[in-house]
Amino acid sequence: MPEDARRGRVEVEHFGSEVLEPSFGKQACQLAGGRRLTLTELADRVRLSISPCHRRLRTPERSGAITGYYAQLDASVLGLTFEALVFVTMRYADRQTVAAFEEHVAGIPNVLQAQRLFGYPDYLLRVVARDLPL
Repeated sequence: MPEDARRGRVEVEHFGSEVLEPSFGKQACQLAGGRRLTLTELADRVRLSISPCHRRLRTPERSGAITGYYAQLDASVLGLTFEALVFVTMRYADRQTVAAFEEHVAGIPNVLQAQRLFGYPDYLLRVVARDLPL
């Protein structure tokens, strides 16, 4: 997150063709801060009462500006203490093969992140797994 966003200086005024209220920028910075806030906590942080805060939050949720809320899991608590970066080079790079690969990788729960690279290799995967016993 940019330093300005952490300090609450970024204001989001437009999203697509829909105009958002300038105060939503403060809400966006708080929501992007890493953990889910209750509506009461969010309203308190942006200095609004609960009703206007909720109304201003519903607009970007309905428009798709907010795509979801996610849990951050502790891999060590789950026993996934081994992390590897895996480079993948595709033998064939046609659209159908690439699409099938991406769809398959998206379905593997241990792949935390997949990045398409330009050049060699084609992909960088971040994978977690159980470590071998000592």
